[in-house]
Amino acid sequence: MFAEIWFLFRWLLPATGSATATQRWRGPFAARHDFEWQGHSVEAKASTVVRGPVVRIHGLDQLDAPTGGELLFFALRLREEAGASHSLTSLIAETRTALEADADALTRFETALAQAGYSPLHEADYAQTLWRIVDERLYSVDATFPKLTPESLPGGLPPGVSEIAYTLDLGGHTGAAFTDPANAAASLR
Repeated sequence: MFAEIWFLFRWLLPATGSATATQRWRGPFAARHDFEWQGHSVEAKASTVVRGPVVRIHGLDQLDAPTGGELLFFALRLREEAGASHSLTSLIAETRTALEADADALTRFETALAQAGYSPLHEADYAQTLWRIVDERLYSVDATFPKLTPESLPGGLPPGVSEIAYTLDLGGHTGAAFTDPANAAASLR
């Protein structure tokens, strides 16, 4: 959830505004991708692996582009540190502040939080874990991006295999990536 809210707050809100950004956050509502809009999707993942952006992918369709559209992949690397300044609670508070001028957007945000399982009753517990942001990158999931999709297995899953999950290591991926939200703004509109 931290990666999704970080992407919403730091990348999508500045590029699109509060109403559009909160409408696009679809992950908590069982959408295929965390953020979806006409012709585009973004899948957001966080990792605490030290050696590089290494994330867990669940299923063949998670990195499959939307029909006729483009898929972007947001990778956030975090380190848990006692002296860090970010917690899930503080990030949510910052996002609420950014949305407070738009009551509808704030309501959509609160509804998504509840749908994702966030409970205000546990805010003190959430605030105990502090995160330092090590790296954040937004990739285009193009032909060079490492992934498994339904096209990777044209015959489908073998009999007796019902699910696929795999580890994606982007440390060696040489494809273009945005590291600054301002530079990615045009891709997110």
